[in-house]
Amino acid sequence: MRPYDLRHGFASRALDNAADLKCVAEIMGHANEKMIVRFYRHTGAKQRRKAVEAAPALGLE
Repeated sequence: MRPYDLRHGFASRALDNAADLKCVAEIMGHANEKMIVRFYRHTGAKQRRKAVEAAPALGLE
């Protein structure tokens, strides 16, 4: 296990549990959130399904 793996795990788990993106970036020593979004933020099937279900029905009923 490398230090990178620990950092990646921390960022991923924190964001999966609704941690504030800016706070995670600051804790990890990044100047802004872009680095977190680009390298650490991943989505899973459950998150994608939740995003789709949150979208309006688009009048297709």
